[in-house]
Amino acid sequence: MKFIIGKEDERKVKADALVLAAFKGEGISGDLKGVDKALGGELKALAESEKFDGEAGKTLLLGSTFGRIGAKRVLVAGLGEKRGLGSAALRKAGIASAKKLRKSSGSIAFGPEFSKKPGYVRALAEGLYLGSYEFNKYKTNDNGESKLSEVVLISDSLTEKRLAAETGLAKTIGESTNLVRDLVNEPPVYMTPTRLAETAGSIAEEGGLKCEIFGPDEIERRGMRGIQAVTAGSDQEPRFIHLTYEPAKRPAKTVAIVGKGITFDSGGLCIKPADSMRTMKMDMAGAAAVLGVMKALPALKPRVRVHGLIASCENMTGPKAYKPDDVVKAYNGKTIEVINTDAEGRIVLSDALSYAVELKAAEIV
Repeated sequence: MKFIIGKEDERKVKADALVLAAFKGEGISGDLKGVDKALGGELKALAESEKFDGEAGKTLLLGSTFGRIGAKRVLVAGLGEKRGLGSAALRKAGIASAKKLRKSSGSIAFGPEFSKKPGYVRALAEGLYLGSYEFNKYKTNDNGESKLSEVVLISDSLTEKRLAAETGLAKTIGESTNLVRDLVNEPPVYMTPTRLAETAGSIAEEGGLKCEIFGPDEIERRGMRGIQAVTAGSDQEPRFIHLTYEPAKRPAKTVAIVGKGITFDSGGLCIKPADSMRTMKMDMAGAAAVLGVMKALPALKPRVRVHGLIASCENMTGPKAYKPDDVVKAYNGKTIEVINTDAEGRIVLSDALSYAVELKAAEIV
């Protein structure tokens, strides 16, 4: 997605769509007024017929401008109350705009209200990255990908330096968040503990992070019996993932982020009902969130050391599956009595949390 500064009047800017801001309770005012006049009052009439009041996150689309202005269509994006306007409303506007226009518009121009203050562009751009997201990887003959490639920010005060800084941060956050969405959306037949570990390795290589991945032998050697117990019923090998971000200067403190990486959870021998099993490919969302954070850190450059820890396996019903009333010894030597095998998250996290404590983390998330 390319972001550029536009100096033209919003009525003259050439784009597939022009997005203008509306504030709650203010009707057709501000930047909207001149565009509405050029359009012969079409926006005002549409707003009245659809009872659009400028609420944050809501939009109003005029599908064609019939050549009366430079843009082909106009989207009015609600920002809520003008007083106290902040990042949340701008991000919502970006999400709503992308969702409404991503399949019809390659270029979008945003009116001056969207870049008026520092931080606005970042929030708007984050929203555009998030709102453009779709997971179409396994759809047959799907051509529904987002067309959005160019964003024009109409402004007299926005500088190239601020534009680059804010959109750069937005890209980092947006792409990291969308990576998490991709991982969670992957079918469990593909998103195995091995695949999760391979993704972690790629993130480490790309961002210059330290990466350690323990397979079954190392997990056993280290005494991570919680992971061993939960994975016993599966034919997929477990993985313990340890990523480390080191700041350029001496770290102010050490933080550990720990994620549950159950790539499929059947409930084990205490098996779930079919309807409850339907979304259990998502039981690795905690692990995905850890990977998203670790991907973003090299660009965000915090002054802290961050350990990203993931305990990953499947919880299945094979002949070696762990059983209710089993007693398991965690990594720190404490014993766990298994009452229900569907408590597998707490069991694998006991190993990961014990490991995090050994790293002398000041905070564990």
